[in-house]
Amino acid sequence: MESLFRPTKLDVDPNAPDARQTFKHRLRILEHFLIAAEAARSEEEPPFDKYGLLINYLGPSVYVYVEDVSSYKEGICILKRAYVRPKNVVFARHLLSTRRQQSNEMLSEFLQALRSLSKECEFAAVSAQEYTEEMIRGAFINCLASPSIRQRLLE
Repeated sequence: MESLFRPTKLDVDPNAPDARQTFKHRLRILEHFLIAAEAARSEEEPPFDKYGLLINYLGPSVYVYVEDVSSYKEGICILKRAYVRPKNVVFARHLLSTRRQQSNEMLSEFLQALRSLSKECEFAAVSAQEYTEEMIRGAFINCLASPSIRQRLLE
């Protein structure tokens, strides 16, 4: 049963489009593996070397980020800084507002894609004035004639 929980190698470039989601998913799998392994450990066995397990879990291209640290906690902090970067809310909202249904996409798939995109938008209760300003900014960016200006604004 332990092999069912064993995490696969994390070997994703932090700059890849899906790096954040992949890292968060793989980290959760690693944490569950450590919990299950600790629960299965007998009292006589020594505690797990979490840092050693972390190193074993990383691919060579990711190991370079943590090769100079010596603890599990430090390694996880460094990896989180590399993979979980601050969100660009303006860009996330642009992606949501410009997402169109694909020709081979069912309505349920399209709706799920919109819900997934909305998670990055950090929506919050705002005043009518703030909402007006956000809508004007969104319309301004989305309707610009120049793609290069739009790209610079979204960066």
